[in-house]
Amino acid sequence: MELAFSNHCGPNDVLTGTDLTEEKNLGYRSQNNDDPKFHTHTPPHTLAQIMGSKFDRYRKVTIARNPWDLAVSYFWWSYYGPIESFYPGLKPLEEDPADVLKKKFLGFLESRASFSHTAASPERKVTMSIVDWLASRSLEYYPKEVDRVLKFESLQGDYDELCKDLKVSSQMLPRIKTSQRKSKAHYSEYYDSWAKSLIRRSFFSLIERYQYNFNDN
Repeated sequence: MELAFSNHCGPNDVLTGTDLTEEKNLGYRSQNNDDPKFHTHTPPHTLAQIMGSKFDRYRKVTIARNPWDLAVSYFWWSYYGPIESFYPGLKPLEEDPADVLKKKFLGFLESRASFSHTAASPERKVTMSIVDWLASRSLEYYPKEVDRVLKFESLQGDYDELCKDLKVSSQMLPRIKTSQRKSKAHYSEYYDSWAKSLIRRSFFSLIERYQYNFNDN
């Protein structure tokens, strides 16, 4: 979405940019701000603090994603993104059979790690389970000030409708950040009943608000 909308931006618009070569090759433009520095996952409350009254003048759009799918995506990103983190022994491998991936994934969700600037404790580092941190962080992007929520599962159509409302041309959205997930297994194959319940508990408010189910896509 950021890459697509950057085509409508001029020299005075804020672009978060990217450091990933694969995204630059697709036309993702460079970051054009530093003080203050906006990045691709700047939470709305941080934007509001930085922008002050200007924040209210903008139409605010966010994207929701099935939490069961989101957790699997984050699992792979944590080990194959720009910075490998967390527990090396839980790193998923392309050759891992389904039962091994499932075991590693559950271990990943339940593992505790240190996080800073979380919704639960924004000013200090806290230790919490990865699944609880992911839920806490994700929920920051759905404040009451959001004007429109698009669905990741129907993103192209929702984007086209948004472009129509904004009276700008739409395009076929590029697929980026797809090389990190090495397995073609559907996200549902990572779950047993306990892992499913962990996601439902941690993401309960998001699941209820946007009516997600485990096998939505």
